[in-house]
Amino acid sequence: MLVIWRGFGWLIPVIVFGAFLLSQVALNSIYGEGFYKANEWPKIAAIAVSSLMIASLGYFLNYKKRQVVVDADTGKKKKSPAHSLFFIPIEIWAVIIPVLFFWMQSYTAETDAKEMAFIESPAVNDIYSVDFTEIFTETDPKFKYGTLKVVGVKPDGIEVQASEIAYDGKSGVRKDVREGKANAQGYYSGDPFFMSKQYVKELKNKDGIFQVSR
Repeated sequence: MLVIWRGFGWLIPVIVFGAFLLSQVALNSIYGEGFYKANEWPKIAAIAVSSLMIASLGYFLNYKKRQVVVDADTGKKKKSPAHSLFFIPIEIWAVIIPVLFFWMQSYTAETDAKEMAFIESPAVNDIYSVDFTEIFTETDPKFKYGTLKVVGVKPDGIEVQASEIAYDGKSGVRKDVREGKANAQGYYSGDPFFMSKQYVKELKNKDGIFQVSR
């Protein structure tokens, strides 16, 4: 995606990213590794702080310090172009960013609930996008993302096969699932192995399973 900005509009993503990063580093160092991920309030606090900073920056640059220029032909005065990102003035992003954040949180929660329902009631041909390092002891830590396909359902768990293909990022796995490649014959190899329902839930909760497709 091409990022378009005018003036100091480029500071908006820097401020947001910096607020999240600072919140994560500070809270994990105080309360222990994983605290930031396990709690929602640090993210909300980061959004609140970054929005306040963006609103203040927009007010300062686009109202207090914005230049007034005189048109050479008409002699009329007008303000110079506003500092903006994607043609939207900086201060407006102080509202847009929280709205986007809470929409994404709602969408993620809905998706997680749907995927957990699939785990609770598994079906043959369900596909789990996974981090192999959370499942196998001997896995290339660089190319660690792949899929598991449900090939059998038992009262207390499932039988799955692992994909032959592994990626160094989640996007490669998501693309294969989206395009149907993860359903193709030959995509999986090796003997099926058993995973208990409780173990599958634990994998999902710690992001060892990051997508469930049916």
